[in-house]
Amino acid sequence: MKRIAIAFVAVVVAVLFAGLVFGVISVAIDGLGESELLVVDMLATEFGFFLVGLVFLRWIRSQSITFERPTGPDLRVGGLALGVAVLAEVGRQILVKLTTVGAGGTVPASETGGLGVALVTMAVMIFVAPPVEEFLFRGVIQRYVRETSSTWTGIAVGTLFFVPMHALGILATTVNLSGIIAILGTLVIVSVAFGIAYARSDNLFVPIGVHAAYNVTTLVIGAIVVGI
Repeated sequence: MKRIAIAFVAVVVAVLFAGLVFGVISVAIDGLGESELLVVDMLATEFGFFLVGLVFLRWIRSQSITFERPTGPDLRVGGLALGVAVLAEVGRQILVKLTTVGAGGTVPASETGGLGVALVTMAVMIFVAPPVEEFLFRGVIQRYVRETSSTWTGIAVGTLFFVPMHALGILATTVNLSGIIAILGTLVIVSVAFGIAYARSDNLFVPIGVHAAYNVTTLVIGAIVVGI
């Protein structure tokens, strides 16, 4: 319980620091629109996660995190994790189309903004968010908790912190309770899949790759659904 509490404090500090960075930038650069503020918020959040993760590792004097070219077994584990995550999102999208489940996305989006903002947002989602978030939630928190408990406890704690960090903004796009439940359920499945990928491979490259591929797939699925 002590390590879980310490991990919780680390996440809270990361969020507060990200909020501070966002506030400073939004005040310093006047005239930012909704879409630009979304990008600033995303970048500030990832910066906060990364910096706090580095400081936390230094504070606990942890050994270096394994990040190397994935092996055959790593690729199989990653492929399975990606398949589970994508199926969860496809299932949610089908529910949105065929039932009264409210719409919403498992990745942040904005209805306004030009092509430039959209491209920057996609770049952050694919190249920035996956390595930073997997570093903090899997490489730091999951591993830190696992060392004195169990693999599943580490995965559960990583998920417990990962889901709210994504759900807080995304839930604002939903229109009813069923949509909220569907998004939370999808995020839990996705996070557990990422956690298992890391636990089975012990190579941070694997969940990062799965996370990036999932975000790309989600963007494609979203585009297809909008076009239907």
